[in-house]
Amino acid sequence: MEPELVSFFNFLLDDATGNHNPVVITNKHVVVGAQTGKLFFTKASETREPLDTEHYELVQNNFESLWVMHPNNSFDLFAIPITFYQIEAEENGIKLFYKSLGNKLIPKVPPTC
Repeated sequence: MEPELVSFFNFLLDDATGNHNPVVITNKHVVVGAQTGKLFFTKASETREPLDTEHYELVQNNFESLWVMHPNNSFDLFAIPITFYQIEAEENGIKLFYKSLGNKLIPKVPPTC
């Protein structure tokens, strides 16, 4: 079975303070029923640039239980907060590469078609 792709987002909660909540987001079918899962992150250099050929791998048991379902059941989304994994990596001298999405990039009203 081919691995499913997930997206990484680092939502910036407050543009003024820079506070953020890093999460990985994927579709429900990727997570539902998964006993064991792997998360792969690109490592970052000391200057926070991506090290495209270096990765940090996490293997997690009870994988489905770690994810949070979107509060609106009509959205096919799951999210997993990854702050704990970031801290764990940094305690081992590893920086994870990511980019933040500020609140200004998230639409307040859905676009009309």
